[in-house]
Amino acid sequence: MTLEEKLARFSETLTKETKKREDEMIHDYEKTLSDRFERHKEEAFSRADLKLQHALHTYKNEVRRRSATMRAAGKKLFHKQCFELKKHLREEVLKQLEAFKQTDAYFELLLKMAAQAKAACDACPFVLQIDPSDAALRERLARETGYPVELAEESLAGGLYAYIPEGKVRYNLSFRSRLDDLIDDFQWQKEATYYGK
Repeated sequence: MTLEEKLARFSETLTKETKKREDEMIHDYEKTLSDRFERHKEEAFSRADLKLQHALHTYKNEVRRRSATMRAAGKKLFHKQCFELKKHLREEVLKQLEAFKQTDAYFELLLKMAAQAKAACDACPFVLQIDPSDAALRERLARETGYPVELAEESLAGGLYAYIPEGKVRYNLSFRSRLDDLIDDFQWQKEATYYGK
């Protein structure tokens, strides 16, 4: 084998070795870059997922907070409207009672109430007290029932009290107390609907 052949063979072997090393280095470099890229991609996805979860959690909390505020405001408005409607209802009923008090049926009702008072007082002496606006009926009621009749100090809106002076007990048959009980117990059939539950 000549020197040129030896040099050619050496050069060929060296070129092959160099090429092989270059390919290995490039392959290692590509693998390293690919691994880094995959890690970077996973970390980026993880960070994005955390940000998304945090944003979603914040949004849900804000929705809950606003919903609670809206429900509270809705309930407050509902109770305010109930109060206003009950007040209006009371005024309307009092107007109708005033009209009823001008009829003969009202006097008949007073006579029935006096009979109830007699039964409740159980033979104790008592005094009937009527609304101050019913002063015109005082003598007639006293004459027809046979009981002493006085004017009450406060408005009864109709009806009467049976007062037992001995025990300072008062049997209440006034329209006002009955109306107060009915208005206080009054409930609306359907409550308001609150959005954002």
